[in-house]
Amino acid sequence: MATTTEQSLDQVKHHLGMGAIPYEHGTAFRVWAPNADSVAVIGEFNDWNAETHLMTREEHGYWYADIQGAKPGQRYRFMIRNGEQELSRIDPYARKVTNSVGDGIIYEPDRFEWEGDAFELPTYNQLVIYEMHVGTFNRHDETGPGGFHDAGDNDAVDNEPDPEPYDGHDYSDTVALAPYSFQIFSQDPQRP
Repeated sequence: MATTTEQSLDQVKHHLGMGAIPYEHGTAFRVWAPNADSVAVIGEFNDWNAETHLMTREEHGYWYADIQGAKPGQRYRFMIRNGEQELSRIDPYARKVTNSVGDGIIYEPDRFEWEGDAFELPTYNQLVIYEMHVGTFNRHDETGPGGFHDAGDNDAVDNEPDPEPYDGHDYSDTVALAPYSFQIFSQDPQRP
């Protein structure tokens, strides 16, 4: 059996895309790490061993590995080596993660059970799309910006009567704020 580094270019190009790309007998992985000396895929499928699945360098800083037996639901990360540095990193293209600083999870979107298959979008003439900047247009006073709780107050939005005719359907979506881990880096020496 050929190792990852011995794969032919035809085999490498077979699974296009970035991140974890599951297929019938395994999962292909691709990541962009242009300054790396080597990259390996570590995960539940190889007992987190960085020597088992070394990736092949492709053009323009991309790295690729095709791992037979790696399957959806298994956790994984990339082990990136650059000189003396050895960095274990989550896949920036992971479609599913344990948490924002945890592990990527091999995910096959085709297996997702979609609900509401009977939904039909109203005709263009019946659909009303309204975008609103919450902070600007929902202020109750002039001392600061409005917030999400202000946007739900009808007095803040209903300055004019509803357009006619109205078919009785409201289609709304709110962009939710999701928690994630981050650090703020500043170039200002006066600011930590």
